[in-house]
Amino acid sequence: MAHSAEQPLPVMRPADHVQASAGLRLLTLEHVWLGLVVVAAALACALQPMEPIDYWWSVRLGGDIRALGALPTTDPLLYTPVRGSQVDGQWLAKVLISLLHDAGGVQLGLALRSVVAIGAALLLAGACRRAGAGPRIAALAAGLSVILFVPGLAVRPQLLAVLPFLVVLRAALYPPRSGWGVLAVALAVIFWANVHGSFILIYPLLGARVLAAAVERYRTGEMAPLRWAVLLAVSCALAPLLNPYGVGLVSYVSDTVLFNGGGTAIGVLGVEWGAPEIRTAYGGLFYGSVLLLIGLLGVGVRPRLTEGLLLLGFGVLAVSSVRHILWWSLVLVPFVARGLTELSQRPGPRWLPHPGPLPVGSPVLNVVCVALFGLLVVAALPWSRERLPLPPARTALLGADTPVAVAEYLAAHPQPGHLFNDTDWSAYISWRLAPDTRVFVDNRFELHPADIWDDYGAISRGHVSWERRVAAHGITRLALNPLTQAGLVAAVRESPAWTLTYQDAQALVFDRTDTLADPAR
Repeated sequence: MAHSAEQPLPVMRPADHVQASAGLRLLTLEHVWLGLVVVAAALACALQPMEPIDYWWSVRLGGDIRALGALPTTDPLLYTPVRGSQVDGQWLAKVLISLLHDAGGVQLGLALRSVVAIGAALLLAGACRRAGAGPRIAALAAGLSVILFVPGLAVRPQLLAVLPFLVVLRAALYPPRSGWGVLAVALAVIFWANVHGSFILIYPLLGARVLAAAVERYRTGEMAPLRWAVLLAVSCALAPLLNPYGVGLVSYVSDTVLFNGGGTAIGVLGVEWGAPEIRTAYGGLFYGSVLLLIGLLGVGVRPRLTEGLLLLGFGVLAVSSVRHILWWSLVLVPFVARGLTELSQRPGPRWLPHPGPLPVGSPVLNVVCVALFGLLVVAALPWSRERLPLPPARTALLGADTPVAVAEYLAAHPQPGHLFNDTDWSAYISWRLAPDTRVFVDNRFELHPADIWDDYGAISRGHVSWERRVAAHGITRLALNPLTQAGLVAAVRESPAWTLTYQDAQALVFDRTDTLADPAR
């Protein structure tokens, strides 16, 4: 009689269980931690309105480039002389910003900042992981870093340089070992060189890498790291030549560094080009980050050679100029994350946190957390941020110092002759009153000769020569800021040649009522 053996029931192995729930397990606790990084960057941007200085002339000039189909050889915003020939090293950024503005207004411009901030925070988290930090510390370091780098993300050409900087920084710390990798970094540099003059930072970034590779070659005799470092450095050093001006771009960069960098008296007009002050919130945060670095060094955390060179170089830049704190923060974060990871792994008191490996976590809760984070990011976007439970001044789309009301008055009541106004208002006025009205000066400090700045300062102070200088420039209308131009406001009120035609809490407008003549004649 045939005997059939009993077939055993199938047993669910752990691997089979994981495969069965793979859809949910795609999201782990590490993704939740990364979600916190994204939320931190998005909320930090939600608290930043559109700055009135650089955005509006970027929109205006980018629109002009698109309309002309070529790069202008003269400046269309100013009626005063400019220094030398025009080399626009930010042309591509202006075109892109103007395209976004035309497509979605200020909201889309602010959304660009959110995208760059989130991208930068995620790249920093990845850099922290690559440096050896665990997922928790990497996320915390990248998330907290937004406090230091988001204030530097004004919507202007420099904004589009942040992600290329991080690409080159990664290549400096961990050089690509393939031709395709080198090509990818070189393409990022080409883009960078056509959006902002800060592309010159590739030279200290990759110079540090070459020096470190040379030291490694001397110590170990291994040639491959030096070969790849030199190939990367040469490729990226030549990449900026792919721009509409070729080697002529050097004149734009040198002017920016010389004049804005404080090499002349003109440079001191740009506050962000001055040294950070500890009494300011941003300056205090910067010096706090320096103390954190010193503390890590003091407890024995040692930077690798490339890290040390970059921390030293960008630390010197940041101490000399507020504008460079942005780059400093991006260089500092991976080292801080690695240092905190090393400290957490050292033996110490039981009350100190010693985190172990990060578990996968509950798949359902992971999905719920990531979904909630996504809702927070959507709520922080420009189209919905005004509904956040925060003071309206923090979630407003436009900065309170944007001269909207006075610009509307000027547009509705045109006046023959030239306009003189607070330089911080020039960008918005140039955009709002385009193309009929040009301005005396704006905040592109390197464009204007020293004598034009002398005239601007003397007129704004109400110097005894103000009427002569005004007449010499054909100025028939004054749009004045009573906070920054109080001297001129007082002088104009005493002059019978001018009449107050508009006033609000932010601005006063005076029109000249007599014949335009130079009082000195």
